[in-house]
Amino acid sequence: MKGSQRGVPAVAFSRVLATGGFDATITLWDGANGELRLRLTGHEGPVFSVAWNTNGDLLASGGAGHTIRLWDPATGREKSSFVGHQAEVTSDQFAPDGSSIASIDKYNKRFRSAYSNQIADVLGI
Repeated sequence: MKGSQRGVPAVAFSRVLATGGFDATITLWDGANGELRLRLTGHEGPVFSVAWNTNGDLLASGGAGHTIRLWDPATGREKSSFVGHQAEVTSDQFAPDGSSIASIDKYNKRFRSAYSNQIADVLGI
């Protein structure tokens, strides 16, 4: 598998393997045979985190642009983006029920609805 031209700092697996790259791309790989499925673009810099929802039908990504992006892995289209981080997003994860996303930068943890930009709680680290 050859993906990002500059290295891969993030990986998440569902039925599809998602890798986030230093080249600002997300690459989706077939989990059964390792073949390239899609390459997602839209981040302004390196992608440091990728996470699947429980059903594997929504992918969240975060990175140097201080933004969380939600993707439809079937089409490769960005569904929405959430701004508000003060630094690069280093981790994001869906709640088990898929209703919210927790994300972290070096200053804050943010918890928000997975389907709106409503922030439920912000905690300083």
